[in-house]
Amino acid sequence: MFLIPLKYQCLLCAVENDEIKIIQRFPIPARSRTIIVNNTYIVSLFKGISIFDLQGSLLKNIKCDVMPTCIHSKGQVVYLGGQSDKEGPSFTEFFSMLNLEAHDYALKTIDIPIPMGYGKAIDDILILGNRLILVDNLIYPKYLFEYDISIPNIPIHTKTNELENNGTYEHIVCGDINERWMVLLSATFGMGGASDHISIAGKKKGILSIHRNTFEILEYRFGKSALKYIPNAFNDICLINDILYVLMGVKMYRINLNGRISKSKLEPVQSRLRTVKKLIKTPCKRLIAVSDQRFECIV
Repeated sequence: MFLIPLKYQCLLCAVENDEIKIIQRFPIPARSRTIIVNNTYIVSLFKGISIFDLQGSLLKNIKCDVMPTCIHSKGQVVYLGGQSDKEGPSFTEFFSMLNLEAHDYALKTIDIPIPMGYGKAIDDILILGNRLILVDNLIYPKYLFEYDISIPNIPIHTKTNELENNGTYEHIVCGDINERWMVLLSATFGMGGASDHISIAGKKKGILSIHRNTFEILEYRFGKSALKYIPNAFNDICLINDILYVLMGVKMYRINLNGRISKSKLEPVQSRLRTVKKLIKTPCKRLIAVSDQRFECIV
């Protein structure tokens, strides 16, 4: 099963005989980060932290003082990252977890292995097997914090790596990871305009960048609609095996990371949708293209 975010609702779906089957609909708007937890719950960063069963019933809504902006899970443990409340000197990154197996709906704070900095944030959470990676940035220096989650409710910090800096006020939009590659899409802005950067690390390193002499990127990157797009910008990424799919404007492109990593190597991907605003990767490594109200299985 996987989720498709549309403008005013979120669909729980599965692929059967190359067709997308809708299982349930949830009243969750596209701008909310939403995940499936252990094929048992739907957890969304919507009006706090909302927990649904697969039939669509709201089980719990948790109000919290922090601002979670990214979410992932292993087993019945939900991991949350983001920024603490903007009021006061504690405006900094946070990492916490919610163990749904305990049924007490209590958020537990997890230590971050460096002194927390004012204005910093956890922008994404990536999981591969028993590895959990926090992407910490916005204020330089920026880091990847790696944890062992062999026991999901006891994360153990194992490694800290400093991220390369691609520009001023860099903000991670999203990331993707598999056994071969880790890819991060980020945005920067300064007096010269705004830029997007796709940083690729794995069997080799590379970067794809695009620049605009406007600040339109700010409205999109920092909290408006998740399905709003910027013309001629990198708006989303999806990694399937050695192929990186890139949403540039409202059109899809692909690049084989085994070849030369260059923007000139991006190849168009055809779709019946006039505009694509989101890329979804299913657990069986299918690629779903999403517009405001329509979607299509691409590969």
